[in-house]
Amino acid sequence: MKKIFSILLVLVMVFSLTTGCSNDAPTTEQPAEQPVEQPAQEETPAEDTKDDKYGGTIIVGYPNEPDTLNVYSTHLLGDVQACVVEGLLVPDSDMKYVPVLAKETPTLENGLIKMTDDGKMNITYNLKEGVLWHDGEKFTSADVLYTWEALKDESFIAESKEGVFDVEKIETPDEYTVVVYYKAQKADFSEQLFTFGILPKHICEGTDLNEQTGYNRAPIGTGPFKFKEWKSGEYIELVKNENYHVQGESYLDGIVFKFINDQNTQIAQLKTGEINYVAGMPYDKMEELKKISGTQVFTKELNSWRYIDFNTTRPGFDDKRVRQAFAHAIDKDAIVNKLFNGIPKAWDSPWQPMDQYYNPNLKPYEYNPEKAAALLDEAGWKIGADGIREKDGVKMKYEFSVTAGRAVDERVQQVVIAAMKELGVELTANNAAGSTLSAKYNTGDFDMKMAGWITSPSPSRTHFYTTLAFPPDGINHTLWSNDEFTNLMVESDTELNFEKRKELIFKAQEIFHEELPELVLFNTTDIICATDKLQGYMPNSTNMTHFWHTSSWYLNN
Repeated sequence: MKKIFSILLVLVMVFSLTTGCSNDAPTTEQPAEQPVEQPAQEETPAEDTKDDKYGGTIIVGYPNEPDTLNVYSTHLLGDVQACVVEGLLVPDSDMKYVPVLAKETPTLENGLIKMTDDGKMNITYNLKEGVLWHDGEKFTSADVLYTWEALKDESFIAESKEGVFDVEKIETPDEYTVVVYYKAQKADFSEQLFTFGILPKHICEGTDLNEQTGYNRAPIGTGPFKFKEWKSGEYIELVKNENYHVQGESYLDGIVFKFINDQNTQIAQLKTGEINYVAGMPYDKMEELKKISGTQVFTKELNSWRYIDFNTTRPGFDDKRVRQAFAHAIDKDAIVNKLFNGIPKAWDSPWQPMDQYYNPNLKPYEYNPEKAAALLDEAGWKIGADGIREKDGVKMKYEFSVTAGRAVDERVQQVVIAAMKELGVELTANNAAGSTLSAKYNTGDFDMKMAGWITSPSPSRTHFYTTLAFPPDGINHTLWSNDEFTNLMVESDTELNFEKRKELIFKAQEIFHEELPELVLFNTTDIICATDKLQGYMPNSTNMTHFWHTSSWYLNN
């Protein structure tokens, strides 16, 4: 399940950055007004010429040294890999899948997706011709077939293999044609296989892909930058691919990922010019970043959300009225504005503002403590002599867990504890290391928790909230069970018609919004600070990282 693991791991990095802790569509909606006027640059200024664009190096202040440079094996973000290794498709800054090593994105309309009468499908990829691996060897359909064969090999301990076993067979009728035969119809085929990267058959075949040597330490790709050096504990250096297959692109001389896990050090080196790019900056550093001479600040709404999960098997949380009471009792706007300088957007759904499948017809839960109290009363939880609500001899006391040291979550936690105390609900902080809490979440050993996700463009939430996703095999930590929601999500996962799929997902959202097994607090916004010379920069909302299109980056003049 590449997507699910990528979601978790990318989120860990994004939010550890946001807190300053080391541990932790085709049509998009217009983003909310941002606190910084500098937008992400998607068009080349008219006054720039081709000669002005070439040269220079981006030096990234990077928080985590990679564990491996094999994109299928890493347990961390694939920023470095995205500059070197390419897939057949990639989600762009508008969350649309666009071709990279393929000539076009397969669709029903262009005939590259074909449905069969027995409920299966096959997909044809026409590959770009003339693409070379960094060592000069020709990229062909044999590399695509090898990638699938390597991933399905049980001896290869990949970080995940989502989509690999959905494929029945792959045929390569010629060097530039790949036909993938699926066992069933899969609406999200584009994000599951061949998107993260293609492995070079002539380099990897016959090697142990589990060993942290060879390809895993010094990958050969087709991307705009080539691997040069990995100096452990210090940096990874990439240099320009002079033979890049996109004519006229790949402008920079190189990109250096300098390992700096302390954000104060990152900011200090931005000021001295030792680095000229950082991402994932804390909300409370915005004003300081804006004052750094020679830099620009970008903000980007992510396909990511911060939330509170209820263990719906616990007394009280097994009643939707109690869960709805929490929604009315917590002032999300105050949290966003007072704690986070108004940068992220208060939100109510796991489907985010830029998602074309988001249902805008759902009415947000208004902040209304009186209504919250009435719902608790209606559910039978009455104020006791000690001021704490109770029902059938059970006190309304819950443990509330967040990852210890994650400042953003700990600040929100205190606000929520105080708000619920006013209503006669006693919440006790029970924080621990992320690994400790993960074990508890996977066994249902918690009352309520705050965490977050970042995901791909897929509107599917089957792996998050359905009866098919109970731990340890899934991530439905709420243990919420709703057959109608599950059936809608499963049906939507096989529906390739956009309007029909949208209708199914809209209905699923209505159920989720009413039942509220999870209380979404706010959409996540990323803060990036870079040299003011950087142009052609298009940050990405998804789990494919902001380095998805470094071929277009250049330093003005």
